[in-house]
Amino acid sequence: MPGALPPPISRSIDAPWVKKELDRRPGFQAALARCRQQGAILIAARLDRITRRAHILSQLLEDGVSIRAADMPGANDLMMRIYAAMAQKERDVHGWDRGNQPGVI
Repeated sequence: MPGALPPPISRSIDAPWVKKELDRRPGFQAALARCRQQGAILIAARLDRITRRAHILSQLLEDGVSIRAADMPGANDLMMRIYAAMAQKERDVHGWDRGNQPGVI
């Protein structure tokens, strides 16, 4: 059927923590599936819009997903992994995974 989306990408990923993350984000999952289907690169405005978890970014890159962030146009996969690790640390320090949001007191 023309224009139909391929099956969810999380079905093809073995790591359970990545599958859980993707299952909570159906729009992101659809974008990843479309990129895989067309051999395209997933581009986000900022890396943290993709994920703040280094292991998830790493797993996606290992699974062959091409990812780039518009705010870091020259970053290669290694640099993206390093920035994702720093974003994860920032999230942990500020408690954003516990419902606290940046700029909210």
